[in-house]
Amino acid sequence: MRLLITLSFILLLAGCGPETIKPSHTGSPQTNISELLDKGELRQAAEEALKLAQSHPDQAVHYQQQAVMIYLQAGNIASAAAVLADIIATKPADLFYNRLLAAEIALQDNHPGKALNALNSAPPAGTPNNLITRYYDARNRAFTQSNDLIDAVRTRIGMAPYLADDAARLQNTRQIWSVLNQLSLASLRQYRLNSTSLLAGWLELAIIYKTKFFIPDQLELAISLWKEQHPQHPANHTITADILIASTENYIRPAHIALCLPLSGLYEWASQAIRDGFLAAWFTTTEYKPVISIYDCDALNIDQVYMDAVRDGADFVVGPLEKSAIANLLASNEIKVTTLALNQIDTPLTEKAAGDTATGTLPKLIQFGLFPEDEARQAAERIRDDGYKRALVITPNNDQGQRLFAAFRNAWDSAGGMIMDHIKYPENTEEYKTWVKSLLNANSSDKRSADLRNRLNRSIESETRLRNDADVIFMAASPISGRRIVPEFRFFQTGLPIYSTSDIFTGIINPQQDKDLDGVIFNQIPWILDPAKQNSFLQQSINKLWSAQKSAYRKFYALGIDAYQLIPHLAQMSTREHLYYPGETGELRLLKDGRIQRKLMWAEFSQGIPVVLNNK
Repeated sequence: MRLLITLSFILLLAGCGPETIKPSHTGSPQTNISELLDKGELRQAAEEALKLAQSHPDQAVHYQQQAVMIYLQAGNIASAAAVLADIIATKPADLFYNRLLAAEIALQDNHPGKALNALNSAPPAGTPNNLITRYYDARNRAFTQSNDLIDAVRTRIGMAPYLADDAARLQNTRQIWSVLNQLSLASLRQYRLNSTSLLAGWLELAIIYKTKFFIPDQLELAISLWKEQHPQHPANHTITADILIASTENYIRPAHIALCLPLSGLYEWASQAIRDGFLAAWFTTTEYKPVISIYDCDALNIDQVYMDAVRDGADFVVGPLEKSAIANLLASNEIKVTTLALNQIDTPLTEKAAGDTATGTLPKLIQFGLFPEDEARQAAERIRDDGYKRALVITPNNDQGQRLFAAFRNAWDSAGGMIMDHIKYPENTEEYKTWVKSLLNANSSDKRSADLRNRLNRSIESETRLRNDADVIFMAASPISGRRIVPEFRFFQTGLPIYSTSDIFTGIINPQQDKDLDGVIFNQIPWILDPAKQNSFLQQSINKLWSAQKSAYRKFYALGIDAYQLIPHLAQMSTREHLYYPGETGELRLLKDGRIQRKLMWAEFSQGIPVVLNNK
């Protein structure tokens, strides 16, 4: 922000103000201000401008506006606002410039809403281009601060005709593209429905990028067709060329992959599902066939098995699965080849294992898995996006319940939400009514009624009064628990929407059992929710071979598939912060710390069947 303000400030002194004073000789008042600015004496320069406003009343507005800009440059928001409040302007150009200054003060004070209010009318006729670009730049920053990315894009598109040269227009084009990349595929498609002309072209290109980037042949064809439809589009040459070059660079093609899983013991069935999904992906890939070696490993023998795999020629390792095995491998400091672990731990990577995604050097250890905390965080973000602010939370009283609550609370607090109450129900309870009543404060209402009956010594009619300080419920529960908890909320007629994580759904359609979950909104992986994924050749083959559609480990087949299919693209993902791989377990993004973040789909139970919602 300081850079943008400095830029605006320099433009002002160069002649962008509505009544610019040009010094006619050395030692003029304007020259005195410029000399103070050259010395970095901003406060004195602002004071000099205010003195000149008093001594040159015919130019008072100009000098006061100049003082406002200097105070902004110095970061003195209070003084800038005070001077602006004293300016008496009557000319349309001066009034517009005052609004622009008010917006820039609001932006520096992190009040984007105030900035947009100040800029709610277009520049008057005759406004010079450099002031118009400042107007658009301020609106763009306001929308960006408000996280209104699509309006930020619209603003930059509007600014383009007023930019001074090709370099500025190219920079603006790249910034539009950068912002578009931050929008989800669902958002791009939704905005495309209501867009025409230039913006529609941008959105179509962004959709092509997100859906075809990892399939070079299809990408090239799609971009060729797009260019025919949009021959004059500003992205036609630079952005499209960048996409095509990037899609064919930085492939990882290990010749020998070791798959290290605990194929016996507690995680045997999950590991077998991962293995089968991994091998199914290998069998259905025609262009790339590395050697696959499979090893049985756990936390006790991971160090030895890992070294054996490397000695056997593996130049890439997938696994281990157990958190303790990952921790032991990391502690050994002997990670020799790039390793895709199938879980996540909290231990920071050592410098040796971290890599440098900024330069395209992959971390030696990349962490990817079905991390429940990701789901709780996304639930918090979705609930706030849907407009709710005050949450009641109910989770099981176990380790996972505590971790889900902590993840939800952190994301909820960051999004500006409030948790009104949190109840932890016993893991193996058969009586959920007690805990629901406690969360809704129904116990207190019943106690007050009982006390009154006792004092009056007679029977009285009473109605349970529930708390009214919450507008949403976040529930972490298994399908069995959820089917009992939700009817209790319905019994008390709270009317509050209920959100949950993927655990609420078994992955198997069962309307008779799940009708009690009607109205619950939850996130889930595409492998289970997306009809296109369900009807894919890969899923149909796995279902035919292993009846995976009825398996309790259905998600782990998807994890195995993604673990294999991600490998060639990890380096591409490492250098593009907002590039998502359309995986079976979610839209996948590689973070700078080497963790793969999943973005899930959303659905709502209706008549016991999950119905896919708009995925923001």
